[in-house]
Amino acid sequence: AHTLVHRETGELLLVRHEGVGLWVLPGGGIDGAETFRETAERELEEEAGIEAAYRGLAMLNRVEISCRGHSTWGVLPVFHAIAKTTAPTVSDPDEEISAARWFDPAHLPEDTRDRDDLIDAARAVA
Repeated sequence: AHTLVHRETGELLLVRHEGVGLWVLPGGGIDGAETFRETAERELEEEAGIEAAYRGLAMLNRVEISCRGHSTWGVLPVFHAIAKTTAPTVSDPDEEISAARWFDPAHLPEDTRDRDDLIDAARAVA
């Protein structure tokens, strides 16, 4: 589960994921019996140190996975939130995230995962 979080001034929070070499939304996999929302909140805290007021779903994506001749699919919820705190601090226990920064949604870095979709989503929730 991921979070599309923005400041009151409109900037969107992205984190630098070194495992894929891209700027991405904060988020990750479920731990134990967490709900999708609890996962999104925990990942936002770990990867960016931001507290946010959650507003609901921004997007719901279908994810397809194939490995060794087997295929499956699942859903990836992306929650919409407004930042309560705005000074990012990375404390990722997996050490995959190297930075967290605010960006103008109209000028996201070229190396942003799903860049065009994020620009559209940021406009839709603004």
